[in-house]
Amino acid sequence: MIIAVWELAATSGFAATGGPTNLRTEGHVSPIGIATQGPLLSWQPSEPTTAFQIIVGRSLVELHRSQGSVWDSGRQRSIGKTNATYKGKPLESSITYFWKVKTWSEAGIESDWSSPAVWTTGINKSSEWLAKWISAPKESTAPSKTVASESLTPKYFRKDFIVDGGAKSSYIFYSSFGICELYVNGVRIGSVLDPGISSDSGSVFYRGYDILPLLRGRTNTIGAVVVADIETPAPLKRGVQALLVQIVTDYHDGRRETVSSDETWTVSSDGPLRKATLNHGEHYDARRSEKEWATQVPQAAWKWLPTTTLNLSNRFKHLPEPIDRNQSASQATPIQIWLEPHPSQPIVAKSSAKVRSLREVSPTVFVLDFGEPIFGTVGMRFTAPPGTSVEFRYGLDIDSSSRLLIDLNHPEQPSDSYICRGGEDELWFPRFTLRTFRYISVSGLTNRPPLDFIWAYDYVKP
Repeated sequence: MIIAVWELAATSGFAATGGPTNLRTEGHVSPIGIATQGPLLSWQPSEPTTAFQIIVGRSLVELHRSQGSVWDSGRQRSIGKTNATYKGKPLESSITYFWKVKTWSEAGIESDWSSPAVWTTGINKSSEWLAKWISAPKESTAPSKTVASESLTPKYFRKDFIVDGGAKSSYIFYSSFGICELYVNGVRIGSVLDPGISSDSGSVFYRGYDILPLLRGRTNTIGAVVVADIETPAPLKRGVQALLVQIVTDYHDGRRETVSSDETWTVSSDGPLRKATLNHGEHYDARRSEKEWATQVPQAAWKWLPTTTLNLSNRFKHLPEPIDRNQSASQATPIQIWLEPHPSQPIVAKSSAKVRSLREVSPTVFVLDFGEPIFGTVGMRFTAPPGTSVEFRYGLDIDSSSRLLIDLNHPEQPSDSYICRGGEDELWFPRFTLRTFRYISVSGLTNRPPLDFIWAYDYVKP
């Protein structure tokens, strides 16, 4: 089960006919983490229009009554306009807002109200960002042009937290240096390659998700796997792995509780992911159990250490002031990190091409052809004895002997490897990598695999 931003259902029972459709906030459907105080609201009318009216409220009940306690634009004359900037009351942090719109035709005929749409704000005040950047002990942030080998070992973070009864909403906001896979009570949330990689030096993205459906009783567990990104924003050391998490829970009685990343979290590097980077591949040892590590029963065989906080100061592109960290004069000047909400919806792994042909290069090496270039990753299912090491190499072309051709501009071809646990079908998805390929060379299997043992996923934006 994966909870995704765009799957928030907020329109049940309030369908309208003849009203505007395709309502979006800042270009997205039901986004979480909106930071601006003036989000752009857009819609698609059924015919040319001369005016519109928008109402925004704090509940579906308000909208059902056609009341807008947060904003009522009134009838606004605007020929052909299909969007408007929100101009209501100041937006509060981590709150879901509901809105709908109606229009008037060129003949002056009033449409029905649209079905309701929603957006959820992010953390909109610097003082409300309480989370600290955490990492494994002895992790350094000093600038460096090299990537230490230990930085290529993914880090597993976890924390138990309390949620009392009566919670009405619970949102998680997080960022990381590197790719992060997030779990609540053992259930993965988010999408591939979250929270997203910024091309702006010194800047990182954060994302937000609704986790209320995943809370189980009073004690809950948050887990995160962080994989090194060799393009860590300057001026940090390349390959540093760090995590920033904040959970905001509101209760029906008006209380608000916050859980933030800090020194009370624990971290381990003993998981089955032994090495991974975005461009160079993933190496997975299935003999190291991954079950339940992100639940209330952590892996006893793993070594869990207290996390350390990094001397970083967050600044926010959508906020005027940085967080006050109360740094004393004796402390080293913190490195400033710019945080910004991700401008796009999460990437989706969409099942695409299947293997067209399989060629046996040698008794233990097989080359698979998907017939077209793939931009993404693969999934696979196979059976092999315990300890069998299987390697997967990727390329866009082959020679006359069906061997992968080496790109002279990138002589280190991306590759994945998997060590089998044995005894049953092995199901694996390399999920921390990204590459373009048509061919895959598979080595290490002792028997010729069937064509359908591996399949491709394209990475696309919804």
